[in-house]
Amino acid sequence: MLSRKTLGVAGVAILGSAALLATNTASAAINLDTGAGVKVAKETLLDSAVTMPSGTTTKYYDLVEGNAAAGAYDMQIKQGIAFGSGMLYLRIELMNMVFNSGTTAITATNSNTDSTTPAFVSGGTGGESNVVLSIAGDPDSTANDVLTIEVDSISVLPDAAGSVKATLHRDSLDAALGVNAIRTVMADDVVQVVDGLEEKVTSSGAMADVASGFSMFDDDGAIKTSAQIGYLRIKAMDNTMHRAGTAVRGPGSFLGAGDAITVTFKGDFSNHTFMVHPMMDCTGDALSGDDAPMLNKDKNELKVVLTNTAEGEGDGDTTDATADPQTKKVVMLALCMMVSEKNTMAIPNTDYMATVKYMKLANAMFPRAEQTLTIGSIGRTGTTVHIPFLTVNHRHHQRIVLMNRGTTDADYSLRFMMEEGRTATPGADASGMLPAGRVTVLSLRNDDVVTIEGGTRTSAELTVVADPKNIGVSTVIHSPDTGNTDTVVIQD
Repeated sequence: MLSRKTLGVAGVAILGSAALLATNTASAAINLDTGAGVKVAKETLLDSAVTMPSGTTTKYYDLVEGNAAAGAYDMQIKQGIAFGSGMLYLRIELMNMVFNSGTTAITATNSNTDSTTPAFVSGGTGGESNVVLSIAGDPDSTANDVLTIEVDSISVLPDAAGSVKATLHRDSLDAALGVNAIRTVMADDVVQVVDGLEEKVTSSGAMADVASGFSMFDDDGAIKTSAQIGYLRIKAMDNTMHRAGTAVRGPGSFLGAGDAITVTFKGDFSNHTFMVHPMMDCTGDALSGDDAPMLNKDKNELKVVLTNTAEGEGDGDTTDATADPQTKKVVMLALCMMVSEKNTMAIPNTDYMATVKYMKLANAMFPRAEQTLTIGSIGRTGTTVHIPFLTVNHRHHQRIVLMNRGTTDADYSLRFMMEEGRTATPGADASGMLPAGRVTVLSLRNDDVVTIEGGTRTSAELTVVADPKNIGVSTVIHSPDTGNTDTVVIQD
């Protein structure tokens, strides 16, 4: 509905509250002079609340002010012209928007004078895109008088920003036709339909320590029994409004009573203890009891279910770590891992994913799609060696000699660094495994290690997942023309 209110304010008021990590506010009016507008969360549009203009099949989705959202979609514009007598006509034309199907009247107020109130003339009914208002002259009026067109409800397209054109006319017929304007204000993209939620991950880069047989974690040289793999953050987008005109305060703004956000961590959970903390790190209490993560029988999925206990917006903006998502401004979940001090099993060397799934809000037309993100990984410490010179010149047969003195096989990889204008393509032997207690020789005579274009030489960085004291690295060059052999020991 569009209804009469006694609101006439200059500028743009602000609704909302500070979020945990960022300010989340929403404009309480559309200011045509400044271009200030609103962003509406796409996930809150309902398929049960649409307006279809007569003679079309186009669906416009209704934005309707709630009881606490007075002025959310009001349009404000300076009068721009001072006149003491006569009449001016203000035409408001919506683009990619229409007035709501429940429209019966539009009123407007003048912020600077009490005796001059713009009056409804024509248009503004359900499915229409324009309205005309009359403004009576007043000796006290000024060009800076702010007119507030009180719009309780408009309807928008889900995939196009809404713009507003305002024109002033001397003649009512000109206003009805939108011609011969004496003042024009164009406000582009002042109503935008946007994604209302965002999911972000931060990887902590956990590393398993090679010296312990990868049974412990390495934290900048300190050996530990626990590590954080990464954390997931779910929050409402900043400066975004619910279709009801209220600022969205958190993920729960998009859920109904009993609805849930399900976060499924995927990876190798088979042999160690994994925990989920309702915060951005592994401090404090982990989720437990009814909120504890659920491990599937294959031990490759760890599921957390966050359920709303109330409908819609919520009663406040608590930052309590144990609060339902509906009342939390930001939902955070940290994936953590712990091993015992006597652990002998190797810590997994793998990536971990997080899949976020939202239950569909009742009648929601555009529910948030399932999101899958890499939350983090567990790597392994090892040996990195720079090999300054390698050549594929057929006149100089070069080999890389790798020694693994350890008691376990070790993975290796070569990364090539080229001079400008040259490229290197790794071959099948550029990565592989060094058997325990053996010497491995890589020949550069063929393309098995590297193919070089634009030249014959390169340098390389060798990485071996093993203790440095167990790895030896040398290069040998044999020149068939002279019979000479040159050996360079890079790491003994």
